[in-house]
Amino acid sequence: MLLPETKDIDVDLLNFSLENICNMRMAVAMRALCIKIAYQLCKREPELLKELQAVVSMLDLKDEQAAIKSVVKKVIKIIL
Repeated sequence: MLLPETKDIDVDLLNFSLENICNMRMAVAMRALCIKIAYQLCKREPELLKELQAVVSMLDLKDEQAAIKSVVKKVIKIIL
């Protein structure tokens, strides 16, 4: 999954993604996709990666589904 390469970050999409990462009422697949989209948007602006890391670190991984755990581990590994 690739987002189109543009110079400007889609702020609305980034906000939606960051807000729904921790939303337990969303489907697991949607939350995992939100993490991926947020990472792709944040990697264009390195200072946003710290915000993504903060949001993802709020998740309690022992209570999460395998899809969320996998995506979080991959994103954290890339960020660090």
